[in-house]
Amino acid sequence: MNRNRRPQNNNRANSNLSLTLHKADAAMVARNWTAAIEAYRQALQNNPRNAEAWTNLGGAYLETGSTRKAREALNRAYKIHPSSIPLLGNLANLEKQTGEIREAESFYRKILSKDPKLAR
Repeated sequence: MNRNRRPQNNNRANSNLSLTLHKADAAMVARNWTAAIEAYRQALQNNPRNAEAWTNLGGAYLETGSTRKAREALNRAYKIHPSSIPLLGNLANLEKQTGEIREAESFYRKILSKDPKLAR
């Protein structure tokens, strides 16, 4: 039995996950929402507890106007890391986009309570 084999597999899996996330982030920067969505979904198959990937997936869906899918992804991120400022920003933008202004304002206030410097 080769005990070193398992860590190599984990290292390879982490490397693949990192590469997939890098590809997804690059697609976001390029505003290629379809490629970003595909890459984040692939990354989340390997690590469904990655709040940043859920947050960015939700943001990409929001950019395409898929508010239902955006809400699902952002809710998943919220369950993992509810105090994330980028997540709260995406939730605020989602609520604003869907006309829920009071809810959007609530999220914006949460962001400012976490980092008052953002009010500038």
